Amino acid sequence: MKSFFIIVVFFLSYLAFTEAPQCVIDNYQDFVFQNNKEPTRCNLQGADLKNAYLQGADLWHANLREADLRWADLREANLKSAYLFGADLRSASLQHANLHGADLRYANLEGAILQEADLRGANLVGTYLRRTNLRSVDLYGADLQDAYFRNADLKGAKVDCKQANYLKSKSITGFNSPSWFYCLFN
Repeated sequence: MKSFFIIVVFFLSYLAFTEAPQCVIDNYQDFVFQNNKEPTRCNLQGADLKNAYLQGADLWHANLREADLRWADLREANLKSAYLFGADLRSASLQHANLHGADLRYANLEGAILQEADLRGANLVGTYLRRTNLRSVDLYGADLQDAYFRNADLKGAKVDCKQANYLKSKSITGFNSPSWFYCLFN
């Protein structure tokens, strides 16, 4: 009996220290968060999240590949290291969102508002950013190769030397360019 009790205690302590279960989703109305936790490392691939209210949501490392997030409210959301490959974020609100290290390759962010968002180290290869509000975003270390910036507002955006040269070569203006002196030695 004593050994059974020890095994039960060990099993319960194991459960207490394991990671929280991932969320399950069929559609936006059917979010199920086990243990009343925010969705962390969720598989939301292809999810229909149009007009979703996700302000301040913790979607760290979530799989949102090809998710429909048009007109979604993601202000102040934590999307650090999220996988948003091919996601539709047209007209989404992402002010002050944390997209540090997010994979946004080939995502559509036309007309989205990313003002003061953290995009450091994000992968924006092939991302569609037409008419996107990128005012005061932090783009240090982000991969901007083949991103489409037509009529995007980059006023006050923070970029590194490599990005500044790339944006200038595409005749894109308005961002805070590092000084030539800084770029010479870094």
